[in-house]
Amino acid sequence: KMQSDMEDIRGMSLSLKGIGELYLKKGLYAKAEEIFNKSLEIVKKNNLHDLMSNIYINLSELYNNTKEYKKSRDYLTLSYNIRDSILNSNVNEKLEQIEKRYQKAKSDKEIMKLDAEKKQKESKTPALIAEAVRH
Repeated sequence: KMQSDMEDIRGMSLSLKGIGELYLKKGLYAKAEEIFNKSLEIVKKNNLHDLMSNIYINLSELYNNTKEYKKSRDYLTLSYNIRDSILNSNVNEKLEQIEKRYQKAKSDKEIMKLDAEKKQKESKTPALIAEAVRH
């Protein structure tokens, strides 16, 4: 149910974003800004960083079109910062997964080596006992 709720929230945010993009294309900047900000509020509350980055791009475009270049630049910077953060997070997760696989393989190899040594010792024990009994 929780995943379904998150998908609904994501879907609602995407729908609002799409409506905002339509207003933006029609040159209805005030309405587009209102809709983008509603969508942004939802994605911020729900930590939907990928959508947040996309909405910042939309706002950057909007402010560029209205010749508010500082705001446009600021939103573009926010978008890039979020994208970098997402990328870094993904890279770190992949590195952790690779490190875990490496440690597991290393551990498995060590276990196999110890098992082989144990079997070798066990196979020598009867021969040593027989040798000891003969003398």
